Amino acid sequence: MAQGRADWGVTIANLAADAGLGFLPLQEEQFDFVIPRARLERTAVQAFCDLLQRAETQRALEDLGFHRKTENSRQ
Repeated sequence: MAQGRADWGVTIANLAADAGLGFLPLQEEQFDFVIPRARLERTAVQAFCDLLQRAETQRALEDLGFHRKTENSRQ
C-alpha cells in the first residue's frame, strides 16, 4: 500500500503505524511463540527466552503497543 500497488491489506498495527498508514483492527492481535521441547536447550532459544524476560524488553514491547498475557489470563 505504501508503494501504491494496493488499495488495502492486512497487517499488524505497529507495521501500519511505522509505514504511516491508517489502520482498522479486525480483531485483537495475539502472538504466541511455540518451541519444540527438543530445542529448548539450544543456545539461541535460551537467549531468546532470556531476552523476553528482561524488564527493558518488556517495557519496549509495551511501548510498541504489545501487552503481555500471563499464564492465569489464558483462555
